[in-house]
Amino acid sequence: MTVVNLAVSSFSTTGTITVGVGLNKLVVPDASGFAVNDYIIIGVGGELGAGARGTVGVGGTWPYKSYPNKAAMDLDTTQPEGKYAYCVDTGDVYRWFNAVGYYWTPQTGSGVGYYVQKVIPRALATKITGKSGTTLTLETAATVATTNATVYFDNAAIIQAVIGYGSGVPDNSEIILPTGQFAVSIQMGLYGHHNWVVHGTSKELSTLFFPEGTSGSCMFGGDGNNNLVFRDFGMLGNCRSQGYMMHFQAPNETQAYYMEGIKFTNCPGMIIQDVKGVDCFKTFSFEAGCHGAIARRVEAILTEGCWIEVWQFSGNDCDNLRFIDCSMTAATWSPGPEMFRTNYCSMVGLTLVNSFLAMNSDNYWLLEDINSTVNGAEQGAPLSIFGTVSPIIDINSTIDEVTGGGQMKNITVTQNGTVPPNNDTVRGIAINVKNVNVSVIGAAITLPDYVPGSTMHGATGLISDAVNTSVAHFTCHGTTRAGWANLMLGGANGTHRCADVDSVVGGTELPCRTFAIHCA
Repeated sequence: MTVVNLAVSSFSTTGTITVGVGLNKLVVPDASGFAVNDYIIIGVGGELGAGARGTVGVGGTWPYKSYPNKAAMDLDTTQPEGKYAYCVDTGDVYRWFNAVGYYWTPQTGSGVGYYVQKVIPRALATKITGKSGTTLTLETAATVATTNATVYFDNAAIIQAVIGYGSGVPDNSEIILPTGQFAVSIQMGLYGHHNWVVHGTSKELSTLFFPEGTSGSCMFGGDGNNNLVFRDFGMLGNCRSQGYMMHFQAPNETQAYYMEGIKFTNCPGMIIQDVKGVDCFKTFSFEAGCHGAIARRVEAILTEGCWIEVWQFSGNDCDNLRFIDCSMTAATWSPGPEMFRTNYCSMVGLTLVNSFLAMNSDNYWLLEDINSTVNGAEQGAPLSIFGTVSPIIDINSTIDEVTGGGQMKNITVTQNGTVPPNNDTVRGIAINVKNVNVSVIGAAITLPDYVPGSTMHGATGLISDAVNTSVAHFTCHGTTRAGWANLMLGGANGTHRCADVDSVVGGTELPCRTFAIHCA
């Protein structure tokens, strides 16, 4: 096996760019870690706007396109469909939708999520073309001046030279990330590699990160690989209320993408193990063709939450995926694990806090040993996309077909405290009408009682509108609004046995069976 130790650098310092000296000149107190032709990242925060949402960064803005005001914007009817742009006087972002007759559509208050509603400041990722003492000449000039900004060595090119096209690193290789924290500015792509192991020292000691104001579509991404292993490193993103950045496909900015950790397509047999994502919009995603992929002991933390429908762990259009012993904790209600249009996939041993779980249009799936807790006081309104109508575990189908069913075993769901201001209680598990043949074997749902004046219905632990929902050994207590119950089976042929509940609506009760084992 070929072993490659990545020659990355954790060097950082501070730096100042002034109009007087020149916007292509960076003055730093310590230039010892930088050389001509090195790539660097100048983070946001030192500008007049202090790197705040709605202001201009040292590297410009997302979106790039701007108009002095809305009147000037409306005069321009030549932009490509979906183009993002902003008004300088307000900082509000709009999107061009001529094909549907909406023209410049405001993103503020449009339901598209927090992150695209205001212009955001961009960091400056550039190359050093000259060095004189502690003054660095930059290949790309800054958009505005900055004072005492954090300056990082950019490791993306070094890593890409090892893992990218034409690197010469053969199959069956080991790529090692050393101990330290290493900044990157763009995605590192792997294509056509097989049986590689990419790893660090541990998920706490080896970390890749996007500084504030930078984003690639993901840390590691690619297509057409087999049996890749990513393990024992951490990823730090910028999914926060300030300092985040969108990724887009140049040159038209007609789509916005959110920074992900590890995202691969057509990579069967892939393993992600003992990896930690902090403030990543998504920690990992197995996309179409990643059959048989496994995520094991992956940890995700969102220090503020994620306020857009980007699922933290996801698998899409694959067979035989497995998420094992993974965990996620968010400060506010956020998208957690989701599988979409998969077959014979499973999530086992997941621990979730303020992290909603979804199975969407999946066939023959398994959820086992899931422990999910949401805290009512941490819903995060009005930013969170999850409201009180959102079930904690949502078995749904957004495509127009009936799914093949699945099984839930040993599920624990808890809501701590009602949701202000109306003292609402969410539903524990919801199974929609297209998800037939779902069985629940062992579930304990703990929810607050119904409070008069609530907009919701109280302690409804499970509700199903689907045919052939079977429930056994199910526990849920608490009061509900009139007409609602702890267990609700609205579809045909619904059954329940051994249900320890205060109220049931629908379904047929079957005898509670017990088993005795006799040993000779």
